[in-house]
Amino acid sequence: IPALDLIGSPLRWHRLDDGVMGGRSETLHEAKTGGLHFTGTINTEGGGFTSIRAPMESCFEKNVIGMKLKFRGDGKTYKLLLSDGNSAGSPFARSPSWQADLPTEDKSNGNKVDENDDDLQETTILFDTLKPSFGPRSPS
Repeated sequence: IPALDLIGSPLRWHRLDDGVMGGRSETLHEAKTGGLHFTGTINTEGGGFTSIRAPMESCFEKNVIGMKLKFRGDGKTYKLLLSDGNSAGSPFARSPSWQADLPTEDKSNGNKVDENDDDLQETTILFDTLKPSFGPRSPS
């Protein structure tokens, strides 16, 4: 995750894994030059999720229509979620989280990944393509 700041504000990242529900997934994150390194193992017995989050101190200006992301993947699909931070996306929330799938490519060919930018993927997520979510239930 190369974003250490957004709209000129530093992002304070923290992990939230399935341990909050009794799961056994484990992750680590570390700020590195030009990005954030997020690694771990998902254990689908008793939970099965990992996440990394950062509150945003400021909102997007009205003329901003999306976000450009650069990332290194492992061939799996992840989710980008944006919310207002007020329990958005939970089953009891009044406001949804907004999601987009983030499919990744595994460019390692079974080798250790180079830490240069040659194998980074880049995508643009347009805000009007985000789908609302209230936790496990569909928006009504």
